Amino acid sequence: VTISGATGSAETAAAASALEAKEGTPWRVFVAGPSQAAAAALTAAKTPDGRIEARGAVSSEAAKASVLQALGAGGVSVIDLLTVQSDGLPVDWDARALSGASAITKLDWGSLSIDEEKSSLRGAGPQGEMGAIRGDLGDTWTKDLIVRAETAEPDAQAELDRLRAS
Repeated sequence: VTISGATGSAETAAAASALEAKEGTPWRVFVAGPSQAAAAALTAAKTPDGRIEARGAVSSEAAKASVLQALGAGGVSVIDLLTVQSDGLPVDWDARALSGASAITKLDWGSLSIDEEKSSLRGAGPQGEMGAIRGDLGDTWTKDLIVRAETAEPDAQAELDRLRAS
């Protein structure tokens, strides 16, 4: 039997290694400890048709539910690829994830990225939302936002809206 994975806990990594070291054990264990574990990350992408795919780590099931609820505001379809990582995340991780989730829903399309050191949001949306997004995220986020052209022909805009809805 082979077990593999990563953990932010040195104790868990040591226990996994001890399991393999036991004489006569049929276990092969490969568990990366804190120094070997991949850096934490959370990403979300919103497509022009309104769907959002979220992947990465949050600290708890409650945090996961809050982020998914924020992403699904307004009936948006959300593909949930989030995992719970109960230790090893920065203290402000879930707050940044929730802020980013709320912001990306206001865009027509875009992406958000959070890692241990920085948070960024990119995308396009209506002029009326840009001030609120910038204010909600504050100065700690990198924001690369494009204002959607509000001058589109009414018939062309209606056709785009119809295509997004289908």
